[in-house]
This record gives sequence, structure tokens and C-alpha cells, in this order.
Amino acid sequence: MFLKNTAYFFFILVTGMVLSACKKAPNYSKEPVISFTDLRAFKSYDENGDGDSVYVSIHFQDGDGDLGNEPAGADDYFATLQRKTNGVFTEVTVVPPATAPNYNAKLPLLSPYTLTGPIDGIITNNVFFPYFIPNAYGLDQYDTLRFEVHIKDRADNYSNTITTSEFVLWKDF
Repeated sequence: MFLKNTAYFFFILVTGMVLSACKKAPNYSKEPVISFTDLRAFKSYDENGDGDSVYVSIHFQDGDGDLGNEPAGADDYFATLQRKTNGVFTEVTVVPPATAPNYNAKLPLLSPYTLTGPIDGIITNNVFFPYFIPNAYGLDQYDTLRFEVHIKDRADNYSNTITTSEFVLWKDF
């Protein structure tokens, strides 16, 4: 009787382990989907010893895993800076546009070209704010800012656009 009960116990235990190990792949859209995760602003230093950084983190999901390039190609992470004026956010524009800072970036290869399938994870992008920005780009010290961000996969599918939390220029650093 003991042997029979032990055999049943191990059969149920092994069956449970096998069934729990069988996990279906998530069913994500072929277009990337992103959500805002975190924004951190802090003092950093460039080659001249001054400046500040903002790290924007987003969570991504992509059904066919075609995010990023190796070597890095054209921009596929797009960020727009916005300033709050009288309670309304508007895009920060710089005239002439050739002098405008570029907050876009290139994603690293997040999944090999030979593999397809769902991927997800966190992307963190560093945006650098040198001290001279208020004079050069029309931003004032203590302006309230935020970013709008979206990404693009290798098939030119664009994600949704997310908005980061607000931060105050140089106060939150």
C-alpha cells in the first residue's frame, strides 16, 4: 500500500511539474506597444564638468521581436520635449531647427535577426541637458517639462505614443 501511494504521489508530482513547465508564448501585437515606466533626473557631468541628465525608461512588447538594429541604423526611438505654459504642454521648438537638440536615439538589437517571436523588456534612454540650454533654446530655469515617446520596429511599424511624468528643469536634478 505504501509503495502504491508513493508511486501515485510521484506520478502526480511529475505530471504537475511537466504541466507547469509548459508555458505558452505571449500573444503580442506585431506593432510595438510601449508604456511609461520611470523618469529620473539628476546631476551629471560632461567633458566640461557640467550638465544634467534625464533617464526615461519605457516598457515594450513586440509580437515579432523586430526591434533595434546591429549596427545601429536610423533613429527608431523618438522623443519630443514639451514645456508647460499656463497649465498646457506644448512642444519646445527651436528656431532655426538646425540648432535644435535631438532627443531621438537608436535602439540596440533587442532580438537576433534570425529569430522571430514575442519579446518584452525595459528600454532606458539618457537625455543630456547641458547648462547652456536656457540661453540657447529658450528654456527658463525651473520650467516644467516632459517627453512624448514612441518607437519603431524594423518593419516600420510605429508604437503608441506615451507621455512621461513631469520634471522641473534644474530643480529636480
